[in-house]
Amino acid sequence: MADHLAESAKGGAYEETVNKVAAGMHKQYSGNMVSNPKLVTRAISKAVNA
Repeated sequence: MADHLAESAKGGAYEETVNKVAAGMHKQYSGNMVSNPKLVTRAISKAVNA
C-alpha cells in the first residue's frame, strides 16, 4: 500500500508529504509495531464466542 501511495503521488503537490507517510508505513510494518493478523483474529474469535 505504501509503495502504491508513493507512486501515485509522484510529481504532485503532496509528493514530499506522501513520501514521509509511506516511509512511516514501511517502518511500522517492518518492525514490531503491528500485531500478527492471526493473533488479532484469534482474540476476536475468542471474544465473540465468550
